[in-house]
Amino acid sequence: MVLFRRSGPLAAASYGAALPFNLLPRMASVQIRRAGAVRLEGASALEQMDGDPAGALPVKVPDAPGPLRVLLPP
Repeated sequence: MVLFRRSGPLAAASYGAALPFNLLPRMASVQIRRAGAVRLEGASALEQMDGDPAGALPVKVPDAPGPLRVLLPP
């Protein structure tokens, strides 16, 4: 699980720029934790998947049974 402590377009851009260079673990505003599952709770917040509405909180996100395949364009 990765916790991003800063929000907004500039923070998202800095996290995105750090990701391909494996620099996220070195960023002070990023915390990386191991978890078997994560439960997200909040008042009247909507769950999103890739930016699209996908339900409402609370939601439990289980651990994937194995590595996730990520496809990138050539």
